[in-house]
Amino acid sequence: MKLYVEMADVPPADIEQPLYVRDLCGRTLAEIPSTGAWTLDRLIARLDEPRVRECVSAAGGADAYLGAFWIGGTEV
Repeated sequence: MKLYVEMADVPPADIEQPLYVRDLCGRTLAEIPSTGAWTLDRLIARLDEPRVRECVSAAGGADAYLGAFWIGGTEV
């Protein structure tokens, strides 16, 4: 999964929201709670976890969101 956003572009209301990984139809594959404001390094680490990669692979692609804000995906 590739991230296509600068952290400064994430709305303040979403920066501490859970990280959602959704399939290409919008169904939630993984919900990862926040432990404070997300950093790029923390996002990359969580998206690289084996369980997340397995979900994305099984779904054939996915998008990542902080709250409702799209931050990246596999199809871009």
